[in-house]
Amino acid sequence: MIDTAYPRPTRYRSTWRTLNGQWSFDFFDDYLITTQEHRLAASLSRTIEVPYTYQSPRSGINETDYHPCLIYRKEIVLSDQDRKGRLLLHFGAVDYQISVWIDDTHIGSHVGGYTPFFFDISPWKSQEVITITCEVIDTMSPEQPRGKQSWCNPTACWYIPMSGIWQTVWLESVPDTYIMESISQAHGSVINTSVTLNEPLPSGELKMIVTFSGERIGEISVSCESCRTCELHLEIEDIRYWSSSHPDLYDIELHLIQEKTIIDSVLTYTAFREIAWSPEGIMINGVKTPMRLVLNQGYWPETGYTQPYDLALRDDIELMQSMGFNGCRMHEKYEDPRFYYWADHLGFLVWEESPSFYQFSDAGTSVFRKELKEIITRDYEHPSIIVRVVCNESWGILDIATNKEKQHWLRETVDIARKADSTRIVIDNDGWEHLPEEILTFHSYQHDPELLLEDWNRALHALPAGVHAKQMTVDNAEINENTPLMLTEFGGLTYRPAANGHADWGYGHSFTEEQDFLRVLAELIHCAEHLPDSAGWCYTQFSDVYQEKNGLVNGYREPKASREKIRACIENR
Repeated sequence: MIDTAYPRPTRYRSTWRTLNGQWSFDFFDDYLITTQEHRLAASLSRTIEVPYTYQSPRSGINETDYHPCLIYRKEIVLSDQDRKGRLLLHFGAVDYQISVWIDDTHIGSHVGGYTPFFFDISPWKSQEVITITCEVIDTMSPEQPRGKQSWCNPTACWYIPMSGIWQTVWLESVPDTYIMESISQAHGSVINTSVTLNEPLPSGELKMIVTFSGERIGEISVSCESCRTCELHLEIEDIRYWSSSHPDLYDIELHLIQEKTIIDSVLTYTAFREIAWSPEGIMINGVKTPMRLVLNQGYWPETGYTQPYDLALRDDIELMQSMGFNGCRMHEKYEDPRFYYWADHLGFLVWEESPSFYQFSDAGTSVFRKELKEIITRDYEHPSIIVRVVCNESWGILDIATNKEKQHWLRETVDIARKADSTRIVIDNDGWEHLPEEILTFHSYQHDPELLLEDWNRALHALPAGVHAKQMTVDNAEINENTPLMLTEFGGLTYRPAANGHADWGYGHSFTEEQDFLRVLAELIHCAEHLPDSAGWCYTQFSDVYQEKNGLVNGYREPKASREKIRACIENR
């Protein structure tokens, strides 16, 4: 059984322990004029609760002023388990640039705020105590891929930045030879698993055992004594397909065996799920699946980017489902892997979207592509992820309509995503100014259904439309009549029964009466459901975020009207 607190649920190993909790901490705003040696040797005057960023109340710091340099330090007493085999130090995600030391030795660095990394710290496992020190640099540069984190003052739909460690830090004990990577994919009638070891294992073999609903349905073994990468293929009969209504998953045990002794074990899972598109829209396992999505920002008032408790991600998905949505567009954030784990198990469709940069540069775009490749690898096995969104509303590429260099960059980036993962649909630039693509998407925040329909029809005819009167395609390219079209941002209704003051922000008119809010919500959903040639829609948005009050629930996930009333609007009844 997978421990749902484990930070990497598609490669679960039981020999781990969290390093979350209290760490020594301090700011070094003068980092440009002090030496790194001075900062690492300095005493730290604060304590922070990891993995919450210092801007969040739960961190214990709760300061929103900008601090570019952060130092974390923690003494770890090593256990007998830690001393066995190899010892790995993992970070789920740290925003933005981190350098890590064990005692006085620099062990490595990582750049990018959303992807995992680890270090082999086995040389220190014989010690009783080790000291981990992390220096994190997080600038306000718009070149950094930063999603909805403001690079100046938080305003409108850009929020308080999140700096430093924001996902779990953990130790993992593994044997000297261990399963380093595994990727499972179910295709046709075969489960294919590729396993990479850190080194070949003399007289070693890999065994894969597949079960469904607790019943063993097959196993296979291959030799791994002369190579690091092994391929396992198991034919499956009576296939059960994954869908939003039947999220059927196949559980997989991977055992690394030497001389009949299991020396390493990993648990994972996979699903048979085929995605395609047609003029009618997105097809899952050959069946048209309407998109009834909600925009999800992934913020909490007390904890920022980080979920406030282990099952909060599951609870969010169940709440969205209870209100009538069959999926979400995970907006401008690569979410914690446990979100996708629960989406897989609950049958929740996810559009995974890259966090935007806001100034085009070689430095920013190279990190953007690096993280895109890393996240495709991290999340490849999650059947719930059906669409990958590369850019949003031309952010960071504002003149793409006429700039050939940026058109080339976007086309090349989309190709990179498709080559890395051909199993999912890729959307180049959600909202408008698309390259010729598989699916075209459109954003409009008209609150009058007639005006929303008018806006949609203008977009269909390649006329300026939407939030900023943009055209659907670059270079005035004609829209292919066989291309699916979707309304992927609309609504944004601001309902505040008790206004909180002038700092609150929303799209257009604010509602103070429940009946007025629900009436317009129902009218807009009905309009979106019946737009000509539409393959689906995504409503803005699931929850309030800081000053933005467009949510169906507030930041604490309390619905603004009963779930039953909201569901009646969403289901168009």
